[in-house]
Amino acid sequence: ADTVTKQLEDVWEEIKNQRDELLVQIHLAEVDLREELESLEPKWLEVQENFKGIKLETEEAAQEVKHALYVIADELTIAYQKIKTRLHDES
Repeated sequence: ADTVTKQLEDVWEEIKNQRDELLVQIHLAEVDLREELESLEPKWLEVQENFKGIKLETEEAAQEVKHALYVIADELTIAYQKIKTRLHDES
């Protein structure tokens, strides 16, 4: 895999770990936090599908998809971090 794809795989794995950790913790959280996490699921599913298909794209198209995935990955990372912070603040 090229360097960009490897970097994207690393970012993806980090986001996946954040999401998995939150899913474990969220059952104890307030309803609004659970709803906030659930509202991110469509974006998560979109990224997951795009990530799976990225290796099938042409190089030019793959670069565009990779850029879009980085943008969404940043959004998810920020959103997951906010939820995690609020979870710890409520504990």
